[in-house]
Amino acid sequence: MTVKNKIVLLNKHSNHTDSYISIDWYLVDSQFSVYSFKRKQGMKRTFLLILFLALFFNASSQDSIVKKNGQTLIAKVLEIGTSEIKYKRNDIPDGPVYIELKSNIERISFANGVKEIFKDEPAAPVPVSPPVLSYYVIPQMNNKIENYGNMYTYHHNKISERQLYDMLNSTHDKKIKSLVDDAKNAKIAQYIGFGAIPFGILGYYYFLRGTGEADFGGQSNNSVNGSGIVAAGFCIAVAISCPIASGIFKFKKMKYNRAAIALYNEKF
Repeated sequence: MTVKNKIVLLNKHSNHTDSYISIDWYLVDSQFSVYSFKRKQGMKRTFLLILFLALFFNASSQDSIVKKNGQTLIAKVLEIGTSEIKYKRNDIPDGPVYIELKSNIERISFANGVKEIFKDEPAAPVPVSPPVLSYYVIPQMNNKIENYGNMYTYHHNKISERQLYDMLNSTHDKKIKSLVDDAKNAKIAQYIGFGAIPFGILGYYYFLRGTGEADFGGQSNNSVNGSGIVAAGFCIAVAISCPIASGIFKFKKMKYNRAAIALYNEKF
């Protein structure tokens, strides 16, 4: 049984009409109070719903910047450059523009739900120059003796003729030593070329005396001396022969040297 039915029953048993009216007004007032209360409760819920939606859309219109150290920044991202990010703080929308290095950022969650994750880019390889090798090229040892003008070379070093003979004799090879001896003898005989000087002077002297052109002891003798002419001729012939013989001996010396060197290079 409802409240209204109870009140009507009370009115039937009541002898006072005023009490019925007061109770009836009480019922109307109670219904109005309940209706007002429900209306207030509905307005409060609507307000809370609007406030929640406003906060939700406000939060959803913000960008979240998560740094590698775990810090989260609620901001509005303005620009993402090659090495840095520009943004404004959400609590200071009219404030300055902040700049953060991309290397410090882990990810960005945009208001539209898009996420951008920043991976650690590998460092650009530093160009490494090839090492400069300081080395000395050791020339290949050549045990052969070679001619170098009037001298000789051994292990890329110049050696004199005397050093050549010492080296060849150190082999103790009989053929090589025999060729060295012949070369030495030819070298000695080569100095015969200097004999051209005294024989030339003697030849000139005998020539003047034989023709009577010389004045010896203050006496001039214009007669021809045959023996003087013969002596002059002989001396002049010897003087001419000395350089020729020197050249022949020099050629022989060189021949013996080449033969000894060839034999050395062949055997050693």
